[in-house]
Amino acid sequence: MLHPVRMDEERRAASELAPFKAVENSFKKIVVTRFESSPWYDDNGIYHIGLADVLLRDSLQFTLSSAVSQT
Repeated sequence: MLHPVRMDEERRAASELAPFKAVENSFKKIVVTRFESSPWYDDNGIYHIGLADVLLRDSLQFTLSSAVSQT
């Protein structure tokens, strides 16, 4: 599940991530941001990755496979 969002403000980020935190299931939760940073997992198991990283990969499936293998 991809959920692109601009996370300029902490309050906005919290409201955008709230649905991910509310749903407790086995689906991978991935947030694509416009900022460059190394991909990382937050305390809620949500995978954060920069848009450039997604676009520069050969495929999104590769990105998702990398996210799964790091858990």
